[in-house]
This record gives sequence, structure tokens and C-alpha cells, in this order.
Amino acid sequence: MSAPTLPPSLADRLTLGPVTGEDAEGVFALVSACDLAVLGFVDSTLEDVREDTGPTATGEPRRQGLARDSSGQVVAWWWTGPRPDSAHLPVDLYVHPGLDGPDGDAIAAVAWAQVTAWGRERYAGWSGEVPLLDTGSIQGDSVHERRLAAAGFERVRTFWRMSGDVPPAPAPAPEVPGLVVRTARCDDEADTRLVHRLKEESFAEHWGKEPEAYEAFMSRWHGSAGFDPSLWFVAELDGEPAAVMLASRRMANEDALYIQSLGTLAPARGRGVASALLHHAYEVARREGYARVRLGVDSDNPTGAPGVYRRAGLETIFAMSAWHKPLT
Repeated sequence: MSAPTLPPSLADRLTLGPVTGEDAEGVFALVSACDLAVLGFVDSTLEDVREDTGPTATGEPRRQGLARDSSGQVVAWWWTGPRPDSAHLPVDLYVHPGLDGPDGDAIAAVAWAQVTAWGRERYAGWSGEVPLLDTGSIQGDSVHERRLAAAGFERVRTFWRMSGDVPPAPAPAPEVPGLVVRTARCDDEADTRLVHRLKEESFAEHWGKEPEAYEAFMSRWHGSAGFDPSLWFVAELDGEPAAVMLASRRMANEDALYIQSLGTLAPARGRGVASALLHHAYEVARREGYARVRLGVDSDNPTGAPGVYRRAGLETIFAMSAWHKPLT
């Protein structure tokens, strides 16, 4: 596609350009301003931004653009994060909260038009299901949501960020006969393949889940912000693998251990395995010096996970919406 152009009202005040390795701090300042305006705290780290502005874990090119004002400040950033063999293309856009009127609307329109064009280029000749641009918003961010709707996105799902404070004193572990929780052996390929299988099978019926090959799974995790293999855990029930919990340090700036995935195989559900893993997460957080445990969950999770999390002391701190735009 041809290079995007700004409307005349902005062309003499803003410049568009690519993202380079030197832009991470400027982009992080923008993301922080957006988080503060909506949440009242910063929900991202510089490491997160470096991950999102750098190459993808699989090496597929990441398409990005940004806008700067006359002082050189980054006031908008948009990107794609392609995944191998996926019909879903993760995308996102940040516009500085100071540009909440027509100027910001104009920048957003230019950015989403370019992102859509990038998506059509990527899926040219695609023979699978209809591809989708896949993005999100924090519920209550009415400006961003209005711009998403104007760009042709539809709200399709709600997710909750949940948080629980680490108890002041260790609590007794739930009694689950036959249950053993152990740290995954991440230097043993057989065990990391087991972790991958447990995650794939336990999430198979979840909304939006696409199969992920073992190699892509490992590459994505090793390249992710906050990755620490000592925070991967396997639960075995009566001697058989039953569940997996993958935590990370990506929310260390919020003094939180972050559970990125917690899944139980269907035959083991309803026996307290997830509750035991959450108890283990609290104890790991205590050991590592964190004040809280956090995770994200689909509000319509078919396994009843939100109720399990509430009983473990986690509460919703904000809601997020998933938005899709079909590339038809």
C-alpha cells in the first residue's frame, strides 16, 4: 500500500514514521499515559513494550507505525503481531489521551486504515477461515471504543483482570487426595512437551482458542516479557498429569505474580485441582516477595473458572473487551 498521509489540519504538526529499536522508551511513555488516563495506574512495563516493538518470536515481520509531534514526542503507535498459521491477527493502537477530539480521531482513522491494509496484505491468498483483526479495549475507555467502532470493529467478548492479595500468613493448602504440584522441568523436552499438551488440551474448548504447535509455543514464551521457567508448574492427580499453571514476572512493576495460564484437564475438574494451584501461586508469590497474584479470565469461561478464582480471594479490578474486524 502507499504510505499513509495525515489530513492537512495535522500534516504541519505531526509526522508519521516507522518504529525503530530506539523508540521503545518514547512508546512506553505513550502507553503509560494511556493507562493512567483510563486505569489510574500503569499496566505495562518497558519490557512489554520492547517485546511488542521488537521482532516476533517466530521471526515473521511485525508491521508498525507511529506519529510524533513537533517536539518529537510519540503521540500515536499502532502495530500488528502475526502468529504462524493463525486466522487472527493481533493488532493495537494507542493515541495520546490529550488527543481525545477530532485530531485524535483523524490519527486513529489513518492508523486503522493502515493496519487493515497490512492485514489484507498478510492474508492475500489465504484459504482458511475468514481472517480477523483482533484487538482489545479497557471497558470505560469510551474514546478508544468509539474509534474502534468507527473503524469497523465489533465488540465480541468480555474479559476480567482479577487480583488477590497474598494473605499475611500462610494458609493451609486445600486437601485434594492424590494431588502433587511440582515445578516443570524446563530443561527436559519431554516435560515441556507435557506442559504444552496440558495447555492445549485444557483450553481446547475455550473461546478463540487456536491450536499452537509446540515449537511456536516455546518460542513465544521464551521471548515474552517476564518469562521465568521456575514459575511453570504441573499438577498430577493419582500419578497422572492433570493441570498446568504458567506464571511470570511481567507484572512485577505492580508487585504481582501474574498467572498467564491455568488449565485443568476435563476429567480432573471439580476435584479442587485449580484451587490447589491458586493456593500454590499465593505461596510462590509470598516466597518471591510479591504482594498479590493477578490473572485474566474470560467472563463467560465455560469451566466456571471465575467462581473458582473468587473463592480463592481474587476480585475483578477492571474489565476488557475483545474486538474483531473480519477482513472480508
